[in-house]
This record gives sequence, structure tokens and C-alpha cells, in this order.
Amino acid sequence: MDFFSNAAATGFIGVIVGATMTIGKDYFLTLRKEAKAEKYLCIRVVSELERFAAGCVDVVGDDGEENPNGYTVVTTKTPEFEPHSIDVDWESLPLTLLYRTLDLPNQLQAASREIEDVLEHVASPPDYPEFYEERQFQFAKLGLQALELAADLRLRAGLPGIDNGEWSSISFLRERYQEFIDLRAKKAARYAQYMQP
Repeated sequence: MDFFSNAAATGFIGVIVGATMTIGKDYFLTLRKEAKAEKYLCIRVVSELERFAAGCVDVVGDDGEENPNGYTVVTTKTPEFEPHSIDVDWESLPLTLLYRTLDLPNQLQAASREIEDVLEHVASPPDYPEFYEERQFQFAKLGLQALELAADLRLRAGLPGIDNGEWSSISFLRERYQEFIDLRAKKAARYAQYMQP
């Protein structure tokens, strides 16, 4: 009788160990698949963010050029970022990174409204300096957001950083953004001084 009890117990333990190993294997494979999907997403999104940021750098360097009619016109196309067109498993990304990625088009839309408002109500022809200043400011800010998000996604996926050599797009954008912040602070101070009785 003891022989049969021990055999039954051993068989039962074997079934449990076998089931546990199968569940463990399935769980491990699922985790591996999810990690692979997340890395793929990061690679795809990082490349799109960096492409967008390169477009932002172009805009920030665009002071326009005079057309045959004597008006200053833009020379660079406005960059776009459309994450919904990227075919990836968005659910594999943590919520904070997901929100920051999917919210960037909203930030772009808000910036475009600000630029359009300045063009319609503030900018003075034929050179429209206020328009170019606003356009450059907004795209310096957006470019920085995109590059900071790309850096966070690179870190998340264990991807190497960018080697820009001597020139760095993020340094350029930070420098220009700070110039615009300082310029706006000076203008606000002058305006406040002018408004004092």
C-alpha cells in the first residue's frame, strides 16, 4: 500500500511540476514577445521622432527669403509627426511614454494655432519678423520635446545614444529656445515698464 501511495504522490508531484514548467514556459515566451514588441515600437517611434526633430531644426533655422513681390516667405516645410500611422503594438508601451508620444500631434496643432494667430494679428509685412520668431520658438520647443522623448524611448529599449559629432541638434534647439525665452522676458519687461504710470 505504501508503494502505491508513494507512486501516486510521485506521479501527482510530476504532474504539478510538468504543469508549472509549461505555464512558466508560456509566461516566459509571452514576456519575451512583449519585450520584443516594445523594442520594435521604440525603434520605429524613435526614428520618426528624430526625423520630426530634424524638420524642427530646419524650421528654427529658417528666416525666410524675399520673393519676387518683395515679401518674405518660408523656405522650409512644416514637419509632421503622425504616430497613428506607425504600425506597432501601442499597448506594449508604459502609459507615460505612450501619452507623451500620442500627445505630440496635439502639441504640434496648438503650436500651429499660435503661429497662425501671430501671422494674422501681429506680424507686419513685408518681412513678418514676429511670425518667424513665433514659428522658430514653437518648433524649437517641439523639437526639444521630440528629442527628449526619443532619448527616453532609447533608454527604455536599451538602444545606443546618438553620436552627433561636434554639432548637436539638441544643443542647437536648446540654445535657440533659451534665446527666445530671454527675448520674450526682455519684451515683457519693456512692456511692463511702458505701462507704468
